[in-house]
Amino acid sequence: MLQTRVNLSRLTSTVLPPLLAFILARLLLAWSARIAGFKSTLASTWCRWDSAHYLSVAKGGYELFSCARLPGYNPAEWCGNAAWLPGYPVMIRAVSLVGFRPEQSGVLISAGFTLAGLTLLWNAFLGPELTARGLLTLALAALFPGHVYYAAVFPISMCVFFQMLAIKLYDSERFLLAGIAGCIAAFTYSTGFFLAFVFGLHLLVWHRNEGFGRLSVNVLLAAGLTFAGFLAVILVQRMQVGVWNAYQLVQAKYHYAFTLPWIPLVAQVHGSFRPNAMLARQASFVLVMVGLLLWAAFKSPRSLLDSLLAIYALTYWLVPLMLGPGYVAVVRAESMLLPMIPLARKLPVAVLVVLVLVAFLFAPQIGSMFFQGKIV
Repeated sequence: MLQTRVNLSRLTSTVLPPLLAFILARLLLAWSARIAGFKSTLASTWCRWDSAHYLSVAKGGYELFSCARLPGYNPAEWCGNAAWLPGYPVMIRAVSLVGFRPEQSGVLISAGFTLAGLTLLWNAFLGPELTARGLLTLALAALFPGHVYYAAVFPISMCVFFQMLAIKLYDSERFLLAGIAGCIAAFTYSTGFFLAFVFGLHLLVWHRNEGFGRLSVNVLLAAGLTFAGFLAVILVQRMQVGVWNAYQLVQAKYHYAFTLPWIPLVAQVHGSFRPNAMLARQASFVLVMVGLLLWAAFKSPRSLLDSLLAIYALTYWLVPLMLGPGYVAVVRAESMLLPMIPLARKLPVAVLVVLVLVAFLFAPQIGSMFFQGKIV
């Protein structure tokens, strides 16, 4: 009887908090869909914009053709679905084998990885002791800016899960396994390979005293294998469409270009004061949150994990800003910041309460904009 009680208590403390956080976020998204005029029980409700490209890759593989075939496009540019990575479509195709439609498979996969990510966060990074900081950090993760993309037919939740897993394995100095998890993330979403830079920089700065030989091996395992995930994408597309640069050809028509990060930052903050500027307000909220988490990372005492998460936060916040919205949609770029959230465990409880409340207030508005097709 005592053993049963111990097992039940352990199950409750490890499984119940992330499950409840997951349910809370899903209920909020379901309400957002309802006020936008959509039924959350339909798989089609969770399919918007790029969902069609991922589904097309899952159903028929990659294609590359001249944009002259499509009205309104520059005939000198290239169209097709090669700008979208294959990890998520592979999962959709696998789940569809048991009888689900591809759209349903995508919804199930996104939900599964969202719950898995919250469970990993809770058990590997936050305790899992039932403390106010831990529970508030978990709630903030469940309501994280852009969390509608974790539920939608998009690969965000899958990529974020493998990134968090890679970070945990890296922190445990299991660099081979970290590289494998990072490789899957890089095979899944267009910014997943940024993690290779995060690992490489952290190894070179914080592990530089370990000797050249060991350092080189660790860089190759963690950073090299992660980047190999993106190289695998190029190989898959070469096999299917016959060219090595299919991804680049399709991406080129979006005309993203390097810009100084403070230019979009100033525009976002300034736009926050205008009416009906929800995206700018959320971007300003993300700016404040990133600043607070970086402060939390470098206040004493510091750890190797905190420094790694700080590099991750700066990389995944600044690079999309510098490449512009043509590379990654703003809200989706914000949603990719979730792996930095363990830093929030070091914030004061009062600050965490405010962050959770703001995230809770913003979530229905961003969700409704997604369902109405106002954000991509």
